[in-house]
Amino acid sequence: MSEDNIGKYITEHDVETVKDLLLKNLADYEQKPKELSDRNWIADILRKSDMSSEKADIFADGIMSAVAAYNNNLRQINESAQSGISKERWLSEKIMQAKGDIPISEYGKTLDEINSSMYGCNMQISEALGTPQTEEIQEDEIINDTEHNYTELEAQELSLSIAKNTNAYALQSAVITTGFDIVKEVVKGNEITPSKLVEIALKSGDTDTLKAIVATTLTSASENNLNIFGKELLSPEMITNLSCVGVENAGTLLSIATGKLTVTKGLEMMGRSVFAMIGNVLPVFNSSILLAPLTAVFPAAPVVSGVVSMLVSHVAQKAIGEVVHEASKKVATVAKTVAKAAVSGLKKVGRAVYNTARKVGSFIKSIFG
Repeated sequence: MSEDNIGKYITEHDVETVKDLLLKNLADYEQKPKELSDRNWIADILRKSDMSSEKADIFADGIMSAVAAYNNNLRQINESAQSGISKERWLSEKIMQAKGDIPISEYGKTLDEINSSMYGCNMQISEALGTPQTEEIQEDEIINDTEHNYTELEAQELSLSIAKNTNAYALQSAVITTGFDIVKEVVKGNEITPSKLVEIALKSGDTDTLKAIVATTLTSASENNLNIFGKELLSPEMITNLSCVGVENAGTLLSIATGKLTVTKGLEMMGRSVFAMIGNVLPVFNSSILLAPLTAVFPAAPVVSGVVSMLVSHVAQKAIGEVVHEASKKVATVAKTVAKAAVSGLKKVGRAVYNTARKVGSFIKSIFG
C-alpha cells in the first residue's frame, strides 16, 4: 500500500462534486434570513438532500454538538499547553476521566483494544509512506488473553500509549498531501468567485460557521452516495470532526504562509487539531462509534481533511489556495523526519497488541486495496 493508494478511492470527479455543493451551500448560507438559526439552516439543507425531516433534525443537532465539542477540546488543549501540559498528557487524562463507573479491568481491556488498533493503523500508514516499522509477527507472539485482569496502573499506561499513538498519527497525517494535490488539479483553470465569509473565517480564526457548513456539505454528499470516506458510512459527528480538522489546518497553513507561524509551530498546531478530533471520536468518548470501522478510516482521514483544507482555502481566494498548498508541502517535509522518529518510538504496550493490530491491518487493506 502506497501513499497514492491511501487516496486512490477519492476521484477528481468526487472532489469536483463536493466543491460545487460547498459553493452552493455557502451561497445559500449567505442569503439565510437572520432569524433562521444555524441549526435550522443545516436541517433545511439536509432535507434538500432527500433526507427525512426527522433524520435531518437529528443530524443537524449532531453536527452542531460535534463542532462545539471539537472547539471545546481544542480550547482545552491550547490552554493546557500554556500551562506546560502537553497534548499527549491532556488526552491521557481525558481518557482516564472517561472511565466513570466502569470496572477498571473492563476499561483496561477496552483501552488495550483501542491502543492496539491505533498502533496497527500507524504501522499501516508508515508502510504507505515508505518507512515501515513493523516487525515480522510470529503466530506464537500473538497474545489473546481474555481472562487478564487489568490494573489501574496498566490502564494509565495504556491511556498514555494511546496518546503517543495519536501523536505519531498526527505527524504522519501531516506528511500526506494527497488531498491538497487532488483539489489543486480540480480547481486548475476554474474561476471561482471568492467567498468573503470563508476568507474572513480563515484569517480571523472564527471558524465555527465554516466548520458547520463544510460538515453539512460532506454529510449531505455522503447521504447521496458520494462517500469520499471509503466504504465506511460515517456518522455526522465523525464527518464533522474531520471537517473541523480540515478547516483548522487551512487557517494554520495560511498563518505559516504569511509568516505568522513557523513551520515547526504550525506542525504543532496541526497536531493539536488532530488531538481535538481524537478526544471526541474514540469509543470511550462516544459509545455509538465502533472501533474497527473507525480505525479503518484513520489512514484515509488525512486525505479527506486535506481536501477540506485546500477547498476552503481556494474558495476564500485563489491566491490563498496557492500559498496554502505550498505551505502543506513545507510542513510535510519537516513532518516526515519527526513522524518517522515518533513511529519508531512506539512500544507494543498491552496484551492485545499483536492480535488486534494485525486484524486492523487486514481490515484496512480490505478497504483500500
